[in-house]
Amino acid sequence: VLAAHAIDAALGSMAQEVHIVTGHERDRLAAALGNRPVNFIHNENYRMGIGSSIHCAINTLPSDVDVVILCL
Repeated sequence: VLAAHAIDAALGSMAQEVHIVTGHERDRLAAALGNRPVNFIHNENYRMGIGSSIHCAINTLPSDVDVVILCL
């Protein structure tokens, strides 16, 4: 899975946590990523586009998060 390369890079960074917003084929992506220490956020409205996924992610994160880095 191509996304695995970006996720592995994020996991190798100084990020405290890595969150992945899923939509279409979320189960397939989760299976492909195996047991990587990531948090999945499912966007029920993924058909609305990437903006809805960003909105979903930001609204799901705890309020004390200071920095968000998006990898698209």
